[in-house]
Amino acid sequence: MAQRPIMAALTVEQSLTGFAEQVYLHRDGDGLVMRVAADPCITSGVGRNDIGSRGYFMAGLYYEDFEIGMEFKHELTRTVTETDNALFCALTHNSQPLHLDEEFSKGTEYGQRIVNSLFTLGLVIGVSVGDTTLGTTIGNLGMTDTRFANPVFHGDTIRSITKVKEKRESKSRPTAGLVVFEHFGHNQRDEEVAYCVRTAFMRKRPA
Repeated sequence: MAQRPIMAALTVEQSLTGFAEQVYLHRDGDGLVMRVAADPCITSGVGRNDIGSRGYFMAGLYYEDFEIGMEFKHELTRTVTETDNALFCALTHNSQPLHLDEEFSKGTEYGQRIVNSLFTLGLVIGVSVGDTTLGTTIGNLGMTDTRFANPVFHGDTIRSITKVKEKRESKSRPTAGLVVFEHFGHNQRDEEVAYCVRTAFMRKRPA
């Protein structure tokens, strides 16, 4: 008799094959939360069928799964709101009037408030997590070459692309490796709004 799902179905984007599938979480007799998927491409897909250290399915890719030149066109997009901008500024104690003062901003070359660029960068990178490093990264080692070619305004919709630029074995930890990502953010007019190179410390697939 089939086990009843303990959670609602989750739509998971399989970036490497370009399709999505319905995935369910079940609890077996020992109480372990496991993933069940009807499509063998999902259950055998790279980095998509492992149980993490806490007994939960990890959706991210492991170091071995990344190849130089890989490109992820993330399906998740996000329209940035005034609340996003104001809340982020409040949380980070950023009182810059370019972000908060509409009357002040009317007198600038932008003619209106612009979104905090660190929010934009965080969004562009954050969108990539579900397709790349969810549960399989140890941490970020650094970000370089950051640029903001165009401002983001309230109401702009941001989409992200991630490319694998480099990878190399860790010299200090045999169970991990370094993956260098390029992150690109574009608005609905296809203008680049953010770019950075990020080095992530990635777990290798468990033995």
